[in-house]
Amino acid sequence: MINLNFGDYDIPHVGVLYRLNREKRRVKGADVVNFVKQAHPHANASGLTAFEHAIPTNGASNGHAGKHEPAPARAKRSRYFDTYIQALQQPDLGGARVNPPLGDDEAEALQSIYMHNHRAAQIHEQELELAALDYGNIRGAHVTPAFQRMVDRLAEESRPACIMDNLWFVHAMNGPMLNLFGIDPARHLGRWEAWHSLAAKFLVHSPLFKVHISMNLNYPPAVDFFFKEISRHLFAVQTRALLAELHRLSAENGITLFDRWWEQTVTFQLPWAFEDMRREIRYWGGLPHEERTAENYTIIRAWADARHDFTVESLCGRPMHYWLSIWDTPPNGETPGISITELDGYADNRQIYFAADYDVDHNFHVNTWPDVWAYLEGLDV
Repeated sequence: MINLNFGDYDIPHVGVLYRLNREKRRVKGADVVNFVKQAHPHANASGLTAFEHAIPTNGASNGHAGKHEPAPARAKRSRYFDTYIQALQQPDLGGARVNPPLGDDEAEALQSIYMHNHRAAQIHEQELELAALDYGNIRGAHVTPAFQRMVDRLAEESRPACIMDNLWFVHAMNGPMLNLFGIDPARHLGRWEAWHSLAAKFLVHSPLFKVHISMNLNYPPAVDFFFKEISRHLFAVQTRALLAELHRLSAENGITLFDRWWEQTVTFQLPWAFEDMRREIRYWGGLPHEERTAENYTIIRAWADARHDFTVESLCGRPMHYWLSIWDTPPNGETPGISITELDGYADNRQIYFAADYDVDHNFHVNTWPDVWAYLEGLDV
């Protein structure tokens, strides 16, 4: 029996996401039905219930436990999902205020999520696409030319940079990236969280947690950006398993606000406007860990200045999406006497550090987590 327990914050399908957005705005289901009836006279409360709630079934032919296939709702969804969104865009509904109404960009985002995720076959295909992501793709004796070009581009970069996949797992980093964030390769890279851009921030003893001047300023925009990146495959088993682990990890490390940030993000109520993620980072250079204090650091201002996307075809012909993230000093944000291309620290600025070299038990990436792996093995290719 495969144990795919995604926890209390799981969003199993698009109808649940819509329901969260409705309830967060204190809109009654009956008022949505009445609004939808204006365009679809046959809409009713049972149709709304079928749309909004997960319906557990035996699912696909593999019979995996925990699989949700809300098939009975599928026919009704395509008929009025857009009108549902229009209801949440109204300033008031049924005599009550919609607080706040969905904006045009937010409505478009929900429509896009629906269009990519309203059929079980779409989610199945996304799971197969994500399943091809593997740390060994860019490291080893049989690296394909397409992957080698990606690694070569990272090797050419003198600024802090890393290669990530579209679930935010980091596959490789250069030395300047490690030194910018105070990471000691021998000490910090031997666990999966170190190779995930968001998870690394949730370990209170990790360098990425310690270097940020303000968690409240830096973390909410990162959560919002993460949601935007993964929303296309929000309901794939890998995404749901990863999110469950992020919720567990944040709670275990006392970062209890993540649950609230996530709820506000998926309901488009995070009080934050999207902007370039400029950060103030504590920089200790080459100081030993035991000598680093709250007083003897220098502040470096840095931001993710450039992004280069790569799409590589898997052996099965499916696209794999990666991106090269490059950090730099923002305009007029230079720190006197410090060059972001010549940072001191524990890492060699001329070296590339690969996740595959540290993932000795082959269990860092979500695709290799035991229950996820077992589930993926049962998928029909």
